[in-house]
Amino acid sequence: MSAAFSTPYDGDFQGLAEQVVASSLQSILRKIASAAEQLNLPPPPLPCQEQALERLPTHCWRPELGAAIMGLAHQRSEKGLQWIAGQLQVMAFLSGILPSIQFCMDCPHPLSVAGHFLQEPWLALVGDPQRLTILDRGGKAVLELDRVASSGASPVWARCQDEVLSLGSCAVAVLNQNRWMDYWLPSGSTRPFSTNPKEELAKYQEAFGLLEEAAPEYYRWVTSVLCEMAFLERVPRGTVSGSFLAYPGHIQASVWTPISSIIVLIHECSHQYFNMLIWHGPMARPDAPEVWSVLKKTARKLDRVLIGFHAFGNVLLGLGRLLDAGPKVDEADLRGQIDWHLELVLALDQQLLPLSDAYLTDMGKALYLPLRNRLLAAEFLPTDRFPLASA
Repeated sequence: MSAAFSTPYDGDFQGLAEQVVASSLQSILRKIASAAEQLNLPPPPLPCQEQALERLPTHCWRPELGAAIMGLAHQRSEKGLQWIAGQLQVMAFLSGILPSIQFCMDCPHPLSVAGHFLQEPWLALVGDPQRLTILDRGGKAVLELDRVASSGASPVWARCQDEVLSLGSCAVAVLNQNRWMDYWLPSGSTRPFSTNPKEELAKYQEAFGLLEEAAPEYYRWVTSVLCEMAFLERVPRGTVSGSFLAYPGHIQASVWTPISSIIVLIHECSHQYFNMLIWHGPMARPDAPEVWSVLKKTARKLDRVLIGFHAFGNVLLGLGRLLDAGPKVDEADLRGQIDWHLELVLALDQQLLPLSDAYLTDMGKALYLPLRNRLLAAEFLPTDRFPLASA
């Protein structure tokens, strides 16, 4: 079934995502219950019961879910468990699972809320179907969010329209201030953020319009899992981007051209599907040898090479769809990007193919082989050197 996450052409990726997200929340609820039992505490109030979870909307794959998991790893105490429960209730409310919320919480960790990162020792939250208000201990509103109306889109909450990114005609995301990294990933490499986010916003909205028109399958692939964006400062050439296993639904990116923006979106959102599965099991066996990575110019674990192949391979298929977009794209830029990505995909596949049967898990093969066969069918991989694999 995980083959549906190989490409948007290989199954019901949205349906699988709904199941995987529900399974992720089930796992968190079990861990919370186990931690409470070990501390001889009653289980904290949770947004839903584990046994009632079979599917959740894909927009539940969001940073608040990751924040709860990081909190569970950092602090197992009564206050810590109450905070995790509160963070999950925020996730459920923002996703539309809970129609309203009203509770107070001590905050041993900052609270992630729709792109904001609230560092207060105590908070009171009151939310109805249209507005969420968060108060400090003195009764001062530290954050007020309104539900943004958008036909056909998942729920989005923002202070104002300037914080909303329209993803084509039927999806939206919010802009993220990115203060979460300094707290949860202090040793991570942070990049400077854009000083002109409104300009970046307009350029990405142009890219989404082109993606929706020229490659609708990849438009759905991206918008199904993209919840938040943070714009990075531009670099002299190319783009920089990132996404995080621990903070789902969130990507960071610079912008340069519509084509490079589309590349970033497909690449980083492909990582979201890869990360959903990694939360549930390994892609490679523990004894898999390290192999050379053309991306990092060093030896890397086999699953790290697979994640690169999965992202760059999907980008290549998406760029192929843009070839039919006519004058709306810079053809020279597009063909240059296809050539560069093809070189990377060929190099990654040369490392993966000899080891795939022996060292990739069933889940890893389910991601690798259907994508590889799509690249062969599209004549991106030469069949004389790279025979069709058994999916």
